[in-house]
Amino acid sequence: LYNGGAIWNDDGSLTVTDSTFTGNTANLDGGVLFNTGTVTMNFNRIVGNSDSQGYTIYNEDEYGEVDATDNWWGSNSPDFSTLIYGEDVTYSPWLYLTFSSLPTTIPQGSASTLTASFNQHTDGTTITAIDPVNGHIPDGSPVTFTTNLGNVGSKSVEKYTINGIATAILQADEAAGDALVSVIADDQTLNSTVTITPVVNAATTTTSVKTVGMQTTGAPIVPLAFAVLCVLGGLMATRKKQ
Repeated sequence: LYNGGAIWNDDGSLTVTDSTFTGNTANLDGGVLFNTGTVTMNFNRIVGNSDSQGYTIYNEDEYGEVDATDNWWGSNSPDFSTLIYGEDVTYSPWLYLTFSSLPTTIPQGSASTLTASFNQHTDGTTITAIDPVNGHIPDGSPVTFTTNLGNVGSKSVEKYTINGIATAILQADEAAGDALVSVIADDQTLNSTVTITPVVNAATTTTSVKTVGMQTTGAPIVPLAFAVLCVLGGLMATRKKQ
């Protein structure tokens, strides 16, 4: 396309929400949008689009105006100087990704819930929670969870957002240690650590087997031997007399 790889708004009024724009290009201006009218674009996923100069949105200032707040641009810190051309484009605040694990310490054989949330926005300084009832990143936006210890289905799994959130379960089914878990969403990677503690086996009781010896008599061994010989000698003499 010459202008506007996805949308060319020629002096019209347009609202775009809950939409995904990826891989769009324009031969000249506006990988996603070329605008000379009024456009409101909120709660969209806008990633990997470009025109001949690399811009995603191209706005003709003397004619157009764009409200592009609360969109996900593929990163928590997008470079808007390379994404947007035109001064009458409002892009702040934008959607911001957070990552958490709960609990953060688990014993072997148990599990921790990993959560990726797009339900906050930022102006580059302050991060503020938003209610997904009022809007959120499009359902079905992909995120990938990974771990280096235990599993999340395998060592990595792709999940999809619902109401701005995607979750995965870390199973502590390997050795004890620190599991480095990550979430990847487009160009953004966030990390966390889940500590897996070893399971302590129940204490075992050992029983020693002892040999009970013969009771000692306290008599010296030499006299005892002599007495035995005398008895045997008497028995033999008695038999001869008979």
